[in-house]
Amino acid sequence: MCIRDRQSTMGYAVTKMSTLKRLRLDFAGCKCLSKIPLDLQSSGTLLVDLEINFNGCYLLCDEEVSLFFYSISFLANLDRLSLSLAYCHQITDVNINFVRYNRLKSLDLDLQGLWSLCDHGIAHLFESLRDLRTLVNVNIDMRGCQKLTEIAIDFSMSYSSLSVLELNCSWTSISNQSVERLFDTTVNRLTSATSIELYFEGCDDVSTTQVDLSRSAILLRTVRLSFNGCFYLHCDESSKLISSLRSLLSSTHINLEVRQCS
Repeated sequence: MCIRDRQSTMGYAVTKMSTLKRLRLDFAGCKCLSKIPLDLQSSGTLLVDLEINFNGCYLLCDEEVSLFFYSISFLANLDRLSLSLAYCHQITDVNINFVRYNRLKSLDLDLQGLWSLCDHGIAHLFESLRDLRTLVNVNIDMRGCQKLTEIAIDFSMSYSSLSVLELNCSWTSISNQSVERLFDTTVNRLTSATSIELYFEGCDDVSTTQVDLSRSAILLRTVRLSFNGCFYLHCDESSKLISSLRSLLSSTHINLEVRQCS
């Protein structure tokens, strides 16, 4: 489907609905969509739940996405944000500023398949997340972002309320040092976490798991870790990780995958 000719009309209709509290729009597969027909800056003040899917909108570029992010940054009452930019191949920068989101509790970002997204392009996102103290659930999917080498998330100061964390870094170029920093600055410091899911499938540079989950949150119930296809991950390193999992006395679900490792 192509909605190029209807962009302005639809965008005008939505932005005039000043009483909206929940909005869900699905543009997946709209290959002709080059502009985002929404401006929620003035009319979306009551929105608490926003879900938008741009999966496969190949023509969307950095400038248009940046304008959209600026528009939704004025949604001061937003409680939940779910946004998919998957396979929008022209996007190189995810410049989201969460400073204004004083109430955001749930964040779901699908960035998989953004082949041109590099460390600099996602650094803005990670940096702004550090100041967001209300988050309870975070899910960021970065599968296939082949230029990513650093996941510079530091939740140590801001995320005392974070309960659920899911990061999918599969098939990226994330470095071994970055994985270790991720565990040190985030995983082992989430004192209120009940569920942690981390995926590093196909990350060739990951060769060690110098992590100690015994320092993780005492409330932790669910742990899912995938190192499938990390060819340089040795068996003895896997044993160390398994040993640390034994200390999670409160956990009821543990899933560790190390298939196709040396």
